[in-house]
Amino acid sequence: MKKMRKMLRVLTISLAVSAAGCGQGFRAVGYVEPELRRYVEAFETEYGVLVQYSVVFEGLPGGLVGQCRRWKDGRRKVVIDREFYESAGHWAMHQLVFHELGHCSLGLGHNEGLNGDGYPVSTMYPYAFGGRYYGAHLSYYNDSLRDGRARDAAVQRIGCVKFMNEYD
Repeated sequence: MKKMRKMLRVLTISLAVSAAGCGQGFRAVGYVEPELRRYVEAFETEYGVLVQYSVVFEGLPGGLVGQCRRWKDGRRKVVIDREFYESAGHWAMHQLVFHELGHCSLGLGHNEGLNGDGYPVSTMYPYAFGGRYYGAHLSYYNDSLRDGRARDAAVQRIGCVKFMNEYD
């Protein structure tokens, strides 16, 4: 009986310590590059999700600037091209990170639709387009990840984005 109480106390303390670690800034799994944290945290706040996978810089081939990697066992990872990061403005990075997290966290596919002004109707446009227009219409683009303009629960391929000069 004494041994059982001791085990129960150890279990209770372990659970309390674990729960205390779940506060602000706690990330159970994955590493987020310091330069990308503000975008990841903004995404988490906007959509009420916790990004529990890595968001890192890597060199990407063939003009790709971002990629959501998903494995059959459920693991995920977002990769952002370092060269693109170094040359991109705030809104271009915001759109790219939200786009890739839209693939990995929300299960969204691409939407190639354009509005009457010739701009993408969704953050999930397959080319990086963030810039002044995106920033000026941020609420609209944030809603585009919520309201079905990009909903595609059956995404079969890895999401990736190429840079599109005419929208930056």
